Amino acid sequence: MNKAQGIVKVIFREALDREEINRDPTAGVGRVKYRRVERGIFTVEELRTLLPEQGYGPWKDIQDYTCFYLAAVTGLRRGEILALRWRHIDFERQALAVCEAWKGGGEIGPPKWDHLRMVPLSSRTIDKLRQLQLESIRLAPEDFVFAYDDGSRLGETWWRKRFCKALDRAEIDRQSRCLTAHSFRHTI
Repeated sequence: MNKAQGIVKVIFREALDREEINRDPTAGVGRVKYRRVERGIFTVEELRTLLPEQGYGPWKDIQDYTCFYLAAVTGLRRGEILALRWRHIDFERQALAVCEAWKGGGEIGPPKWDHLRMVPLSSRTIDKLRQLQLESIRLAPEDFVFAYDDGSRLGETWWRKRFCKALDRAEIDRQSRCLTAHSFRHTI
């Protein structure tokens, strides 16, 4: 809103300077101030509902469940999860390497702040990833862990829609509590 308003103000000031108008109609208009909303965190009961030990709970399939399970137990960012490749997971050492992140569009680069790191994984997380691996059709080291059937990386729209639908199915009020998938990171 403020960016658009700023552009309109520049246009009117320029017109005033050129004497195309006799007064600036935006002269008294100030910036819109937003109240910063604290990001919500999940309760233990909500996490149990969303991520049951058996089955997929409110998630559509194993890929949805595993993707958001990984977000919940590791605190990884969306871009780091969506850029995760099979070669980044060390099943023997129970860890994954965060060395790439999706930046938007088709760009994949280093994670935020160039923060390359190893993330330890629990036995349960390894089991969930192995189950996903058994059902995946793309298992080459360079293949994305979370991908469409054609091997292309999942995106922001997929991420947001799947998350919102799962919370709706679980009857968790995401809007009034300001719960997003990034809330998993804040919860951890």
